[in-house]
Amino acid sequence: GQLCILQALIPIFTLAPLCTFLFDPGDGFRPLRQQLEEIWELVQRRTVWYPMSFIYIFSALQITNPVWTNYLVDGLGFTNPVW
Repeated sequence: GQLCILQALIPIFTLAPLCTFLFDPGDGFRPLRQQLEEIWELVQRRTVWYPMSFIYIFSALQITNPVWTNYLVDGLGFTNPVW
């Protein structure tokens, strides 16, 4: 009980004073077309689409992590799957 309350109060007291700096007056809303054009310009940059491509290919091919497989087999006693 007391430990949970303490763990809840620490972030509240440390982060609450910083919330005043989070206000962003901004310049209002931009039209959807402008937002989509900006996203498209961003996606066309090599520094963005290289990591995006890697993440997509990695997810699409479902490449397994050998460390995770070792943990499942040795640590948790699962049977070794055949891929």
